[in-house]
Amino acid sequence: MVNLPAPNISSGVVPLPTSASTTTIPNPFNRGYINSFNFTIEQEFKGFVIQTGYVGARDVRPLVNMNLNASAPGTGAAGGLLSTALGRTYTGTINGLVPFKDSAYDSLQTKVTRRIQNGSTFGFVWTWSKALDYEDNEELNSMNFPYPAYWQKNYGPASFDRTHNVEIYGVLQLPFGKGQPWVKSGVGSRILGGWQLSPVISIMSGLPFTVTAAGGPLNANGSIQTADLAGQYGAVNGQPVPTGQSCAVGDLSCHYFNPAAFAAPAITGNANAHYGNTNRDQFRGPGYFNMNLSLAREFSLTERFKLQLRADAISFTNTPHFANPNTSCCSATNPLFGVITSTLSPGGFFGPDPGSRVVWLGAHLAF
Repeated sequence: MVNLPAPNISSGVVPLPTSASTTTIPNPFNRGYINSFNFTIEQEFKGFVIQTGYVGARDVRPLVNMNLNASAPGTGAAGGLLSTALGRTYTGTINGLVPFKDSAYDSLQTKVTRRIQNGSTFGFVWTWSKALDYEDNEELNSMNFPYPAYWQKNYGPASFDRTHNVEIYGVLQLPFGKGQPWVKSGVGSRILGGWQLSPVISIMSGLPFTVTAAGGPLNANGSIQTADLAGQYGAVNGQPVPTGQSCAVGDLSCHYFNPAAFAAPAITGNANAHYGNTNRDQFRGPGYFNMNLSLAREFSLTERFKLQLRADAISFTNTPHFANPNTSCCSATNPLFGVITSTLSPGGFFGPDPGSRVVWLGAHLAF
């Protein structure tokens, strides 16, 4: 932190010091709004209830955290919008919370449910969607390419976007005991009857990511640099590498994608400074699978007292949920480019996380 000199207020105007950083809002402030819309149809067919429809939204003029002194590649801070307009080179970060363009969400949402005579139910929900924006989390984040001529390079899948989201669930009465097909009476009926099995399975597409390169040669104030796609991109789905372990550059068995498909943009000076030919959130990381399972039974102790016993297995299949790979391209000091080194939250074989099986046993007395 650097202390700024005390301002001279004698003129009634205090110019922003060229080394200061600040965040401001425009005046007037053209506040945005959100439009939501949906259309759904429902049909019952041989015991199945099917719902399907379109669900969408438009976020008109969401706030973005924009660098107001952004510059074109090769021009640096001296070529920034404010520096050029005011004739002073601003080296601090000057951002504005600006209502900007729009974000979009479009989806096909389908739900199928079925009730079975023995008291069981099951369902299937599938969302096929795309969320597009210029910046995630509105003013809490920042635009990757804030110079006006390159605004459209920001527009792409939101970093939370998952193309497919499938949920399968059910409440299944085990076929034992009174009123069920098997073991309808006797000791076996009392032991095995009345149990409910409740699975919940989640299957989702991977999250988008941007492949970046060193920003120094780009010399564009406020921007990041993206890598060049120099070959055929494809996920090779190598095994993740725990923290502290290494992965040889040419060993694809531990890479999520082949790093040789990318290269740093060839920049020899400010005259030919340019962005890489890849865009924001152009690629996707590993998908997600999870299964939770519950087993429960309620006992009538008396007319008033009921006891429920249950066991819940969180992440029953013990499937780890891996994060996106390392995306910092083209540096000899980063041998882990293209390698997955962590889970979505600290864990997996790196430590406990939602991908590690957890079993809860419980009893509930109701009266």
